[in-house]
Amino acid sequence: YFENGQLLGEGNHINGKSEGFWKYYHENGQLESEGNRKDDVRDGLWKYYDENGQLEEEGNFKEDKQDGLQKFYYENGQLESEGIHKNGYCEGLWKYYYENGQLKSEGINKNDYKEGLWKYYHENGQLESEGNFKDFETEGLWKSYHENGQLRSEGNFKSGKEEGLWICNHENGQLKEQGNFKDGEMEGLWKYYHENGELKEEKNY
Repeated sequence: YFENGQLLGEGNHINGKSEGFWKYYHENGQLESEGNRKDDVRDGLWKYYDENGQLEEEGNFKEDKQDGLQKFYYENGQLESEGIHKNGYCEGLWKYYYENGQLKSEGINKNDYKEGLWKYYHENGQLESEGNFKDFETEGLWKSYHENGQLRSEGNFKSGKEEGLWICNHENGQLKEQGNFKDGEMEGLWKYYHENGELKEEKNY
């Protein structure tokens, strides 16, 4: 029980260990979580709620570690993210959403880290950026886009740092700037352009 006398939790004990279906409560009396326990630890489906009774999270546990499909929710009840946990780590395809239900990002996780192709989206549904992760860092070609679908930037990453030629465009599709990176730092001649395509200035780095 809480100090105010409110029930903290309820369920069965067998041989001194919690077993079967259990419920836990917030101090205000609202349900905080519910699910199955086996040998004193979480095992099976569990659901978690905020102090207003709104579902925050639901997913499976195995020997007290998240294992299987997990879902997380915004305060408005809209799905925030969903994916697979394995031995407590994010594994495989995960999807994240805006509060309006629009897909925000999607990609593969490996041992809790992003790996391979990931895609990010603007709230209007247009692709915002896409590229690969390797060994937890951005790697290879990445592209980003304006909300109107026009290419915003394009270039390569090497071990999480920009490398080689990068270009950036205005929303109307005209070239905005271009130049080279080395180890994430601008290098050599960079050119900058107005929205009408005319050269604005040149700089050396």
